[in-house]
Amino acid sequence: MDDRAFVSLRGGATSVNLSNTPSEIRTDGVALPLAVGGVLHGALVVCGRPNDEAYDPDEIRSLRHLAHAVATALDAIRARRKAELLERIVDGTIAPEEIRAQAADLLRRP
Repeated sequence: MDDRAFVSLRGGATSVNLSNTPSEIRTDGVALPLAVGGVLHGALVVCGRPNDEAYDPDEIRSLRHLAHAVATALDAIRARRKAELLERIVDGTIAPEEIRAQAADLLRRP
């Protein structure tokens, strides 16, 4: 995705203020990277407040921790799915068509 918020997150930004960054995601709030091992898999997007009050640094820090926890959990789920697929391939308990379908799904999803 070439959205400016994602470009910033891929470039290493720890958060992106969507009020200051032209983005298709939202026009307010903050985006935080869902990244593990330096690989961006998505973003945690938190809408702005109704009164346009900015999030304070402690809140942003908490949101960063939450985003990291979510990214780590998603990465673990994906690793488990890969391991299960590999086990079924080795055991011979999966048809070639299913291997292709599951591998394609794993490659598509972060």
